[in-house]
Amino acid sequence: MGETSTAAGLDPLLVELLRIRTSQINGCSFCLRMHTRDALKKGENPDRIAGQAAVGPRGAAAVSASAPAACRSTCSGSEVINHCRRLGRDLRPRTRQRPQTPVEQQVKDTLMEYQHTRPLHNRVVIVTGAGTGIGQATAVAMAEAGAHVLGVGRRQVALDETAAMHPGIATLATDIRLEHAPELIISTAIDRWKQLDVVVNNAGATARVSFDEVTRSRITDLFDLNVIAPTMLAQAALPHLRRSKGSIINVSSTYGHRPHPGGAHYGATKAALEQLTRTWAVELAKDGIRVNAIAPGPTESEALSVSGLTEEEVMAVKKEQASRIPLGRRGQPKEVATWLVRFADPTATWLTGQILTIDGGLELI
Repeated sequence: MGETSTAAGLDPLLVELLRIRTSQINGCSFCLRMHTRDALKKGENPDRIAGQAAVGPRGAAAVSASAPAACRSTCSGSEVINHCRRLGRDLRPRTRQRPQTPVEQQVKDTLMEYQHTRPLHNRVVIVTGAGTGIGQATAVAMAEAGAHVLGVGRRQVALDETAAMHPGIATLATDIRLEHAPELIISTAIDRWKQLDVVVNNAGATARVSFDEVTRSRITDLFDLNVIAPTMLAQAALPHLRRSKGSIINVSSTYGHRPHPGGAHYGATKAALEQLTRTWAVELAKDGIRVNAIAPGPTESEALSVSGLTEEEVMAVKKEQASRIPLGRRGQPKEVATWLVRFADPTATWLTGQILTIDGGLELI
């Protein structure tokens, strides 16, 4: 039935689940696949699908006509139509409850398992700073969870590496600090997918500079990228997030709420981002928009290398940081990305205004 599966236009994972689940059911499994495809396209809940006609709006005759050779070889045209009619009669909503038929239960169970493994199926997610580190890992993790991802960054070469990791990732090279960038980013996602569900404000910069040496331009640059840019992007996304009841996820830092000698102004930008997270959560709650933040500890990325430190200084900082973390090491980007996906999960409907610290226990000492 490989040809049938392809004709139904389903995700390979779902096709395999359906193949296993329907192998013992008499009748035309092509009809079942077509019904499931139509239901997925409409974004229906598995609990509602059991009460709908087996072939959805296509009709039995249309299914019979479009059924591929592999299906017709085991199910004649009349058998397809009769089977569909039988399923349609069995599955029509009724005023009183009745036991589910085997087909109904298999469709419901399969879709629930499918949606559990891909919680962001057909959601649209924007991830800034997607070329490296946490941003790259997040773009991949979101795509693996079923989302359509727009990865944004300044370097096209780095973005190409990210896009090569999953076919569900599209990219846009732009500097999010530019005045026109928010509208460009949002319109790119909307033009491509017609919706927007999640904005991940990950792009940011760090700076290790003492109080004696910090300059006005250094402070301005930090706040421009770490505070102003995510604010303007989130603002531009609001009309679409209101329609989708979506969410904003900011990437802060453990140093947004703990002292950071040599990085006071970097910490100040992250403290500002955390305060924005809490306040936006309250302001946007009436619109059904959730706002949360992840605060990672020292994580493997290019951040230190591009902060102006020499290679020797970078290695020394990494060693010193690892020695102070209770779990004895710096974090990996995937470990942070996992929690970003969980915050983006549409089933987390009562979670807002929270800052989750992921730092190997560094916050405890």
